[in-house]
Amino acid sequence: HDRAEVSFRVGPAGEYALRYYIDGGYLSSGVCVEMLRVKVVNPVISFTCQETAEAGGNVTVSWELSCVPLGCTCILRLGAMRLAERSILHPTGSTSMPLPRACTEYSVTLQGSSSRASILSSRNIRTVPHPNSEPLTLTLS
Repeated sequence: HDRAEVSFRVGPAGEYALRYYIDGGYLSSGVCVEMLRVKVVNPVISFTCQETAEAGGNVTVSWELSCVPLGCTCILRLGAMRLAERSILHPTGSTSMPLPRACTEYSVTLQGSSSRASILSSRNIRTVPHPNSEPLTLTLS
């Protein structure tokens, strides 16, 4: 028997069916002669970071994956804007990312590729003022 190798991209975790058709043509999709069910699972075992952090400080993010998806990245975001990005090369690890000085809510996402549709896990971080920070006073004249 001749063997062929097939590779394909899948969407989110779930069950997919790979069907093999023969005798297809312009007016016919052919006859399905084989079907293989493929179960795709999310590789994230754990993904953590602190819930609050000091504005202008760092946030530490840790992960444990069953495997590392191609192009996997950890991204610090403010809405849709990317503020910091780290490549994930190993199934377990941690990284530190700098937070802006603005006190607001940020998110950290673990993505399987550069597409926002490939978010595997996400966590929110609320920043609080540094204890020694002084308020900014702006005088207009």
